[in-house]
Amino acid sequence: GGNTGLVGASVVGGRNLDPAIIVSTRRLRRFDEVDTVAGAVTVGAGVTLAELTRHVAGSGWRFVVDFGARDRATIGGAIATNAGGSLAARFGSMRAQIIGIEAVLGDGTVLDHLHGLRKDNTGYCLAQLLCGSEGTLGIVTAASLALVATPAESVTAVIGFDSLDDAVIGAAALRRRLVSVEAVEFVDEACVGALFDAGLAVPWNGQHLVMVEAGADTDPTGPLSEMVGSLLGVAGVAVATDGRARRELWSIRDAVPEVILRRGRPLKLDVAVPPARLVTCLARLPGVVSAIDPDAQLFRFGHAGDGNIHVNVVDVSDEDAMTAAVLDLVVSLGGTISAEHGLGVDKTHLLSMVRGPDELAAFGRVKRALDPDGILNPGVIVQASDH
Repeated sequence: GGNTGLVGASVVGGRNLDPAIIVSTRRLRRFDEVDTVAGAVTVGAGVTLAELTRHVAGSGWRFVVDFGARDRATIGGAIATNAGGSLAARFGSMRAQIIGIEAVLGDGTVLDHLHGLRKDNTGYCLAQLLCGSEGTLGIVTAASLALVATPAESVTAVIGFDSLDDAVIGAAALRRRLVSVEAVEFVDEACVGALFDAGLAVPWNGQHLVMVEAGADTDPTGPLSEMVGSLLGVAGVAVATDGRARRELWSIRDAVPEVILRRGRPLKLDVAVPPARLVTCLARLPGVVSAIDPDAQLFRFGHAGDGNIHVNVVDVSDEDAMTAAVLDLVVSLGGTISAEHGLGVDKTHLLSMVRGPDELAAFGRVKRALDPDGILNPGVIVQASDH
């Protein structure tokens, strides 16, 4: 794809030292016309998320998977990793957007089901199997994707809270009680400090932030304002309704990973817990991190709507110990070791923390069926010893 992943899914040769061939899909540049009746479009795997957004603009439809790497991340890569993003709590990850797919298996077989329908109950759904397989079962070359109607009115708000608990509880209330909400993000005080130090126009330094996007056929600003007024611990609100001002507010959230890099080399962990346990997880993370390395800097941000936390720890002396401690906490709360970044070479060896032996054995059988020679991204998801 665009090589924007964070778990080494495109690292040559995985964890083994065998020679490898890199396959680039960037020249697969297919752009079909938008099907405005069905709300769908077919594009090549090398098309970026940003290019797809521009391609469907003005059609009355939009593509709803979006994240910070949109200018480089490709459709093929997003399908291979089942990428999520800010709108996943409302619309689902990449898997929920796939209508049909074209892919090539390890033996050269071409699977062509681009003419897929939204309702088609005729056997195994190979598109869903390939989605999230990280290139281990086949190489996606094109996809037919579902689009969502563009709302007539949209509003973006950044809400400052005195405590992270109030921020997360408030974010959950917004999503539960305001049907027009499409995205709910949170950024902790440490991230806000890094944004402020980097010179970004952060509304409130020293606060925890929640970002909310709402869209509807009628202006959702009034209901959103009324809802925010009922929340506890609100320190301030910044609201934008026109496109440029809304993009400026979203740039605050998009800049978080970059400003953390300015503080040092971060250990990046992408995890998720049941939303009801999000407050507990966030509250316990500082103690877990300091127990491993008292000098490490913890940054927490992510998607409040679906319990997805991006844990960034800077200046870690023992990354393996820190990873184990954080993931142990997450799993103990019923969470997962990878919410949207995938496994790659970084997390495949940790898969048994969240998947049982029977499931892993089934993974191996699927891998052998579709890639009997084991040539596609060896060592990822299914370890070589299990193939």
